[in-house]
Formats: sequence, structure tokens, C-alpha cells
Amino acid sequence: NTFLAVMIGYLMNLAFPRMGEISRCGVMARYEKLSFTKLLGTVVSERVVDMISLLLLLLIVVISQFGKILEFLYKNPEIENRLLGIVSSPVLIIGILLFIIFVFIFRKTLKNTTLYKKVVAVLINLKYGIISIRSIDKKGWFLFHSVAIWGLYYLMLYVVFFAFDFTRNLPFVTGLTTFVLASFGMVAPVQGGIGTWHFMAIESLALYGVAKVNGVVFAFVAHGTMTAMIIILGIISLLVLPFANRRNNGKMDETLPETELTGVLK
Repeated sequence: NTFLAVMIGYLMNLAFPRMGEISRCGVMARYEKLSFTKLLGTVVSERVVDMISLLLLLLIVVISQFGKILEFLYKNPEIENRLLGIVSSPVLIIGILLFIIFVFIFRKTLKNTTLYKKVVAVLINLKYGIISIRSIDKKGWFLFHSVAIWGLYYLMLYVVFFAFDFTRNLPFVTGLTTFVLASFGMVAPVQGGIGTWHFMAIESLALYGVAKVNGVVFAFVAHGTMTAMIIILGIISLLVLPFANRRNNGKMDETLPETELTGVLK
């Protein structure tokens, strides 16, 4: 059920951004008879760990590839100028200051708005998600599986490098850089990271001299194969899930007294 729920969640993310987490909790709550709220808490914990892992990987990439990044910016001054222009933009600075002033003046009114309450709820969930990590019984296994999952995520992308002549001989760290930057494209609230993942993958490959047209081909093939796998396994999981639990439902029907079973069905 856990595996099927995860695959269904990935499938749902292709249709609606971040809907996969909700659907996964719904599947587990229905078929494993677990609390939806507690399941949602575990998802928050997972996302916290994912974000920490991604930031650590980004730090490794920045430190190990700092020279390459500077070289790329030196060869492409328009990108550096664009980034500096955005950061030092008077419009951005004034906008941030006005936003801070607005929040300070109308803070009492804002506290009663739905948006404020949702933001606070997200922050509270994030806090409890971080705290709940400390209460995990088998921290060693949790760490092992977290590392294994990210490692397999990376290998799923890295094997595609051997499918093309223009990426086959690139160093191992190139795959890591592409993986990390493209993963940030998946964080964006877009169905399956479509578009954002491709852009980040293409730009990261450009750091190592891969032509843009080749980067486009690589991005579409890599993302396309992963998406196809998610669609196929997701649909299979949707079809298999009711049948996989029919035996459990049958056992429950046999063991419960008739009066209690009637109450459950009602």
C-alpha cells in the first residue's frame, strides 16, 4: 500500500501541483486505517528532510564547482548583469520596503485574514515536522533510506548521460550539478516540473559546454522517460490498489461480528 500510494501521488503531481502529497495521505488513510492528520505530518517531515538534503547537495556543488560557475559567468556577462540588475533593482528594493511598511501598519487587520492564517498554519506544520524528526525510533535506518533514495534519484538521471555522445564523457560531478539544479525546478509549483526542470537542466549542462540544442534533447529525453515511468506505474497502482486490498477487506469481514460489521458499513 505504501508503494502504491507513493506511485499514485507522483501521478497526481503531474495533474495538479502538490496534489500528490494529499492523495498519498488519502490512500494510506483509507486502506491502512491511519489518521490523515498524522500522515500529513509525516509528509511534512519528509519534505523538510528533502529540502535539507537538497540544500546540502547544492552546497557541495557550489563548493566543488565554484571555479566553473565563475568561469561560466565570466563567459556570459549578460547573465551576471541580469542577476545583479534584479538584486539591485530600485523597484525590487522599494517594493520590499513598501511591503514591510504595509505589513507593519496593517498587522492587526492581516492577522484576521485567511491568507495570514494559512501562512501561519504552514509555518506551524513545518515546525512540528522538524521536531517530529527527532522522535523517530530508528534514526539510522531513516538516514540510510534517505541517502539511498537520493542516490537512486541521481542515478536515474545519470544513466541518461551515457545515451548521448555529447554527455557520455562528462565527469561524474556534471551529473550531480545537473541533478541538483534540475531538482530545484521540481520544487516550483508546476505540474511534474514541466518546463522549469528542463530549463534548469539545459542551463546546468551549458556550464560544461554542452550546446543548448543538445541540452534541450537531453532534458526532454531524461524528463520524458522519468515521466513515462511515473505515468505507467501510477496507472498500474491505481488499478492494482483495490484488488491488493480486497483480501484484507475479506478477512476483516470474516472476523468482525455481524452487528459491528453492519455499523462499519453504515
